[in-house]
Amino acid sequence: MAEVSANLLTVGGMATKLRVTEGKVKKAIQELSLKPTLRKGPYSYYDAALANQILKHIKK
Repeated sequence: MAEVSANLLTVGGMATKLRVTEGKVKKAIQELSLKPTLRKGPYSYYDAALANQILKHIKK
């Protein structure tokens, strides 16, 4: 089974990295209409580079 790249994060991983709740990250992803970089089973992985864009949206 292929390993998930280190620069991909789940919503939970991104929330931990940004020190905000998962709900805020999910809401920002939905409002920004972001699509996951990779889907693996029930998990959606987003590029870690999107973290700054999400954080800026949350801080608005």
